[in-house]
Amino acid sequence: AETIRFWEGGLVVYGGMIGGLVATGLWCYLRRRSFLMLADIVTPAFLIGLALGRIGCLFNGCCYGAVCEVDSPLPSIQFPAGSPPYMDQLASGTLVDARFAPSATNPKALQVDETKKPGWLDSQGIKKGDQLSIESRPQLEHPARPPEVNLRVFDGLRYRDITAPSHSLQVHPAQIYATINAALLSGLM
Repeated sequence: AETIRFWEGGLVVYGGMIGGLVATGLWCYLRRRSFLMLADIVTPAFLIGLALGRIGCLFNGCCYGAVCEVDSPLPSIQFPAGSPPYMDQLASGTLVDARFAPSATNPKALQVDETKKPGWLDSQGIKKGDQLSIESRPQLEHPARPPEVNLRVFDGLRYRDITAPSHSLQVHPAQIYATINAALLSGLM
């Protein structure tokens, strides 16, 4: 049942490719056409579509690569606050140099299990045992921009708001790599 819930995600190239191959195979069978000849004709266009789709992934912030080392000579890219890589890095603790555990008292908060010293959370005065709530709100005046991200810390006595980092850590531009790869393969076809 989860397979058909496309409104919850999962609309990726694999499903389109498998569905397209099945439909094309069925069409070729019913019309008595050569599947391989049709595949030869369609493959370059498919690869151009794949390249354009990966550019869409870059704009959306999905399908991103692994975190780059700070002084790596490899190309890297940062994404703004609220983007998928940013939110994933924040929730995992990678962005703020911490390790989190689920909070026993607040299901919407993360409990700081460990902070890296010196690290971002440590520089904000956040210590082990504090609870961190991540709040994101859409920017109503600029709906095309990623949501604003606010962090609220509870140290057991009081709440305080802290300013979240403005960008994600640098990641490999996997979407650009995939775009170049698909364009080159299309040219070879």
